[in-house]
Amino acid sequence: MLYSLDVRYSLVIRLMSSSRFDSKSRPIAVTKYDIAFFIYDEGSVRWSHLLKEFVETESEQHISRQRLSDYLKELCDEGLVNKTIDKKALMLRQIWKVYPIYEVPKSRKKRIEEIRNKKEIYEFVDSASPEKIGKMYKEFRRLKETEDEEIRNKKEIYEFIDSASPENIEKLRKEIRSLKETEEEQ
Repeated sequence: MLYSLDVRYSLVIRLMSSSRFDSKSRPIAVTKYDIAFFIYDEGSVRWSHLLKEFVETESEQHISRQRLSDYLKELCDEGLVNKTIDKKALMLRQIWKVYPIYEVPKSRKKRIEEIRNKKEIYEFVDSASPEKIGKMYKEFRRLKETEDEEIRNKKEIYEFIDSASPENIEKLRKEIRSLKETEEEQ
């Protein structure tokens, strides 16, 4: 839900940047999910590395330290990023200053990939030609019909199970066992 708000925000920025008051177009602003993607790709990242990548960059697409800090706090609150301490630095804390390390927990890697895929689709839709949009819409409708059919089939099976006799339930169990065995053989 929050992701779609960020995407809408980036669309507003894109529309505003192409207004008649601005002669050159600005790139889309950095979102908190861009930071999560960077941390995911790198494995684990220190604050200084994030500063170099998002704040001290020479490109037009940069953010302030405060915004970076806010984004990291939001990502930590959502559970997409963990803030930990480097164990080596902690042992040598009299010599080194201890800075946090940011990393994506294993349990959230799938969620990051889902967000990345959705973002890629949204960006494609934003920049695609009408012909490509038409093809994508046809594929979307085909997938939706397939999904709706699967849901209807499951619903019918559930209704049958609720009203079936014990003999028919036993037949279904045997059929399920045979299906599982064929899956295991493949």
